[in-house]
Amino acid sequence: MISLGDGIVDFILDGVGQVFFMGTPLVGAIILIALYVNSKKAALFAVIGSIIGGVTAIALGIPLDTVYFGIYGFNSVLTSIALGDTFLEKGYKAYLIAAIGAFFTAFITASLIHVTSVFGLPVETSGFVLTTWIILFAAYKFFGYKLAGAGVPPKQRANILKKEYNSGEEPIKMHEFTLGGFIKLIFTGISQVFFQENYLTGIIMVVGLTLATISLKPFAFGIQYPIFFAGVTAFIGSLVGTLTGIALKADRTSILMGLYGFNGVLTALAVMGVFLGFFYSTEGFPGAPQNFIIMLIAVVLSSIVTAFIGSITSKWNLPTLTAPFVFSSWLIELSAKVFPNIIQIIATLNIH
Repeated sequence: MISLGDGIVDFILDGVGQVFFMGTPLVGAIILIALYVNSKKAALFAVIGSIIGGVTAIALGIPLDTVYFGIYGFNSVLTSIALGDTFLEKGYKAYLIAAIGAFFTAFITASLIHVTSVFGLPVETSGFVLTTWIILFAAYKFFGYKLAGAGVPPKQRANILKKEYNSGEEPIKMHEFTLGGFIKLIFTGISQVFFQENYLTGIIMVVGLTLATISLKPFAFGIQYPIFFAGVTAFIGSLVGTLTGIALKADRTSILMGLYGFNGVLTALAVMGVFLGFFYSTEGFPGAPQNFIIMLIAVVLSSIVTAFIGSITSKWNLPTLTAPFVFSSWLIELSAKVFPNIIQIIATLNIH
């Protein structure tokens, strides 16, 4: 049994790593390094969110074993970065609103765990999405807080396309990309999971996911992932999500920012190997080739849902956040309960 004084640093890092379903200190530490490369404040807000989310859960009686695995930290991590360093004007007030958001995210996450467990679904990042939408929408009435402007595009965005296409406004086409620029865009899609538009940040995150092996015993998983699994899957998710956005002629700027990649990253990781089986069986780990196809279908769906939700939230100047991932993965995971040829993994979490 874990005691409160054990592994405080691990507890913080696990909350950060759990955003990628990797509740290990290694992944959490590498993600913080990746965030620091692009934004020191983003790394700081990630730590703040993990601490507040975890401590709130502990204070309200959640078992330490569960909290130390990052389950109540990762939603608060995303809320803290979103409110403190991304969507609201920066300043000392950003720290206050980020802390408040991280605190309430723990409550909303607990509520949603109770609701989703009725349907046998994981909570995913729904706690973060709901809390952040509430606070951003409320910001219209709170005169002390204002939504952040678009800001200056990072230099890397100008280097993704061939020079003659940088001023285009029409839907983007594949021939406009340089090879190196397109690869940078895929890694940028991975970095956007944490609201960072920086391909170097994405590369470091993939390195962390590739190096990670993770024991899932708290979820009744008895094995560790193959060492290459998560990094490759994240890259495939960003690639397929981005290609889907391009094929469907999605908004040009959104594609260049990597916004059609990051929901695909989370969807791919969640659907194949976390809540559904891997694409082949290993010792103690079920899998089947069709699960890889299901993963691709889920990622394509997440890109379509990105446009769908974006058309709604844009009316109130709200971001889509990770709502497309939550919606798409829930649909696939529910369908797996009906289709017997989709290999499932039964994950259990005792939150009482």
